This record gives sequence, C-alpha cells and structure tokens, in this order.
Amino acid sequence: MSIRTTRFALAAAVLLLAGLAAVAAPPQPQPVNPALTPPAPGGAQVPAHRPDLVVVSLDLRNPSVTPNPDGSRRVGFTPAFTYKNAGNARSGEFRLVWEYMDPATGQWQWWLTPFWTNDLAPGQSWSQGGQPADYLPLTIPAGAPLPKFRVRLDTLGQVAESDETNNEKTRQLLVAAPAMPTLQPVTPPRP
Repeated sequence: MSIRTTRFALAAAVLLLAGLAAVAAPPQPQPVNPALTPPAPGGAQVPAHRPDLVVVSLDLRNPSVTPNPDGSRRVGFTPAFTYKNAGNARSGEFRLVWEYMDPATGQWQWWLTPFWTNDLAPGQSWSQGGQPADYLPLTIPAGAPLPKFRVRLDTLGQVAESDETNNEKTRQLLVAAPAMPTLQPVTPPRP
C-alpha cells in the first residue's frame, strides 16, 4: 500500500466515524438562559429562582371626616395592608414604608418610621395595620383633597425580584356623604 492510499483510507475512516457519531448521537437541547424558566401559559418567560414582593391589598378602615369652623376638616382612618412573596425564592429582609400625602405640602410623609421586615418564603404573606394604634389623624386645609396613603416594599432595592413594578400600592381616602334624614310631614293636632 502506498502512502497516498494509506492517507486516503485513514481520511475515509475518520469521515465514516464522524458520520456515525453524528447519526448515533442523541439530539442536543437548545441552549437555555439559566435565568429564565420555560414559558408560562401566556407565553411569557419568568425569571427563575427569584422572589417577587407584592402589596396584595391596602384598606383605609374606619374613615371619619369632621368639619372645623374655619373650613378645614379633621380626617382620620386606620390603614391595613397585606403583602406577600409571589416569587419562587426566599426574599431575605427588606425595608417597608407607610406614607401619606400631606395635603398641606403635597409631599409624601412617613406615617411610621421605615422598618425592616423578616424574610418571606415563596407564597408567604403577612398583614399589618388595622389596629387602634395605627389610626392616622390629619387636619386637611379648606379646599384641599382628602389624603392618599401608600405602602412601599423594598424601598432600598436590596431584593433582586422577578418584577420590581408591583412593590407599592396607593389609596385615596374616600368618605361617603352622610345620608340625609327622611322627613315626614307633621300634621298639627286639631283643637
């Protein structure tokens, strides 16, 4: 056998083996971004293994409005709210802030000093407020709107979440006007 024939035979054997390996090898999965899970039913991909802090509800309970002689109003309510970790990983500690819109200045003011919350497991929720000690009394200047109240979670941005857009909820205080009494005609007694 000549050197040329040997080289040709060797090249043919390599190609044959490569072809067999390509035919016999199982299909390789497509590269997957490890930060994303497979598409959800709606087709959107969701970041994997991340918490998602959500304010589920915010209620302003026991609202009261009392007019003052100068046209201002004394307003009060008791905030109560629930928040949860809607993600699929623990949240770690995070800062929570209760705030109200100061009607006199138009600026958000802390109702309570911001505080740190405990770590929330996936799916875990927590409720705060709603107690007599949480009652917020305000004096509203004449003509000013009723106050707004909001709750914000992870205000320092320390939790890397799958959705950073649902960390707060705001409510406007609404108070229904008192019902007018029903008047009955009075007939004077006959003499």
